[in-house]
Amino acid sequence: YGALVTLQYGLTAAPASQPRNILFGQAIGMSIGMAISKAAGLELWLRQSLSAAVAVGCMSKLGTIHPPG
Repeated sequence: YGALVTLQYGLTAAPASQPRNILFGQAIGMSIGMAISKAAGLELWLRQSLSAAVAVGCMSKLGTIHPPG
């Protein structure tokens, strides 16, 4: 959680450190990661890269960009 703490205390006015981005960004990333990790038939490397790519895409589309923790 180093990136999160750095944003919260060092860059309080930055859009990525606002409470909305922190809460929704974490929830989106967690939900997508858990859903894709349960997908059967996909190799581990594919699930990992797909989870990160889809999570970043969704956060960007929803306007809740947040750095990974």
